[in-house]
Amino acid sequence: MYFATLRYLVGLLLAIALWPLSALAVTSHAEVLVQRVAPAQLDCWRRVEAVWTEFNGRQPGFSGQTLYYDREHAEAFSVVLWEAERARRQVPAEAIARTVRRAEQVGSACGLTPAQLNAAVRRRDLEQLPPL
Repeated sequence: MYFATLRYLVGLLLAIALWPLSALAVTSHAEVLVQRVAPAQLDCWRRVEAVWTEFNGRQPGFSGQTLYYDREHAEAFSVVLWEAERARRQVPAEAIARTVRRAEQVGSACGLTPAQLNAAVRRRDLEQLPPL
């Protein structure tokens, strides 16, 4: 009984430890958006990104989104993970347009203009390489 319980706990711990790796294994495409965001506007930008995360979360093939901030250069990074580039490209344009309007409303309410929200400094689509 003791060894069965111990074996179960070790297996459970390994599953928990390896779960993030299994989630990343289905991701083959990353979309990276870089925007200039003043430190004072960072909370507002995060609220706007929450609109996009909620929207993307309802799309087939969406794997997750992570936000980063470079305080030295006042640049915000949104890294959006997709199972494949095809999944990202299949999001309906009218749904994207509605989400842009919603994100602009949220941004306007906390001090970001539509021009600021839609001015990506850089945008990159990255393909995941196979492991070495």
